[in-house]
Amino acid sequence: AKAASPMISVRVLIPLKDTFPMFFYYVEIAILHPMRRAAALLALAGTVGACRTPLKKPLPGPFSFPMTDAAAAVRVLEGSQAEYLAGPDAWMYWQAVAQYRSVAGNRVGALEAWDRAMPPAKDKETPSLDGSGPEPADAVVLREAERRQAVFLNEAHHDARHRDFTRSLLAGLRASGYRYFAAEAFGPDAAEKAAAGEPPAAWGGYLSEPAFAALALEAQRLGFELVSYEDEGGPCSDPPEDPQFCANRRDRAMAENLKARVFDKDPRAKLVVHAGFDHVRKDGRGAWKTMAGEFRRLTGIDPLVVDQVGLSSRGSEARDPAALRAVVAAFRPEGPVIVSASDGRGWLLPGDEAAYDFHVVHPRAAR
Repeated sequence: AKAASPMISVRVLIPLKDTFPMFFYYVEIAILHPMRRAAALLALAGTVGACRTPLKKPLPGPFSFPMTDAAAAVRVLEGSQAEYLAGPDAWMYWQAVAQYRSVAGNRVGALEAWDRAMPPAKDKETPSLDGSGPEPADAVVLREAERRQAVFLNEAHHDARHRDFTRSLLAGLRASGYRYFAAEAFGPDAAEKAAAGEPPAAWGGYLSEPAFAALALEAQRLGFELVSYEDEGGPCSDPPEDPQFCANRRDRAMAENLKARVFDKDPRAKLVVHAGFDHVRKDGRGAWKTMAGEFRRLTGIDPLVVDQVGLSSRGSEARDPAALRAVVAAFRPEGPVIVSASDGRGWLLPGDEAAYDFHVVHPRAAR
């Protein structure tokens, strides 16, 4: 019988330090033959090296960055563009870039990113401009607001011009008796933080954008009462049988909050609301019962609703809506205008007649 080779027992602690959570493994090997022992140790060394290779960290969600450091968010998003566009969040990547560029003060870049986020929209038929003409948009809104109790204006969250325009109205609205200013972007304790002297960025994330901060500060300076009205109902999931359940819950809650926080305590109040996109439609959109329509149903007050999104210039002229191009060709506006018929009614796009009272035209020259 051959003499037994001496046995060597090796116990190795392998820390996988670049994984989460931290893992440690003990490996114990018993090797008899000297040549096999050397080969096994070499293999073990390779295994340890492989285990310690850093794992690639997943990309942050495109909308996960704080608004208070939008410039840093833009650097990360733009620096990892290829990875984002190859990943599961590709569909929202350019929307996020548009939002964070806007908050960082890059207005033109935000519009250009939004062009890339949205597929070209099919143009609606352009109504005839015969018998219609432009007026400065602020003059029209202030005139019409005198005989209303509520004015609702919308914005595209990436387009700071819409905040500029709402700010331009505030002094005139305050002089007409408007006392309350509500913004979708206000956090639940925005009024308290404003009263305590905290900066607008603390009142709500979107107020990190310079134009929105200026809008909120102007409302405060003029003596408006700041009203938060966003839904505070927590996370929501649409049941399969009702794909608009969460949207309807949110818009209904927003309308209820406006009623409870303004008109229930002050029935003769006059209110300005600055909201996002289609929340201000009075007629809803399909099965979506939008906030302005719910507000009208709950209060009996028909708000003056002014759309700023539909006829705003896009990042490139080629993406401008046909109706906007028609207005620009006919009237050459240099700033925000409202086109009205001779009877004072707003010139509205097909399908928007029951949604809005007016469209504001934001031409390219006003960017």
